[in-house]
Amino acid sequence: MKKLKKDLVNVLTSEIKMEKDEITHLVDTVLDGVKEILSEGSSLEIRGFGTFEVKIRKGKKNARNPKNGEKVETKPHYVVSFKPGIELKENLKKLELPE
Repeated sequence: MKKLKKDLVNVLTSEIKMEKDEITHLVDTVLDGVKEILSEGSSLEIRGFGTFEVKIRKGKKNARNPKNGEKVETKPHYVVSFKPGIELKENLKKLELPE
């Protein structure tokens, strides 16, 4: 199930005694900070949650455009990867698998 930023704001609103617009501003500010750190090429570790890292993805000479199947060449570029922390991994293990 896909959740949106507004769902995160709703969860925080029920936990924190602040106005919804203040929490929305707080979430936006935190996300802007994460974007700024990653845009500098730095990694960001949030204990108990995980680590965001900036990595270089190699280019490919024989990649295919999924829309039309045409061969294209991709150049090396930066991507963000996420490695979950121990606490998050343990929480994910408790999820039930769909049948």
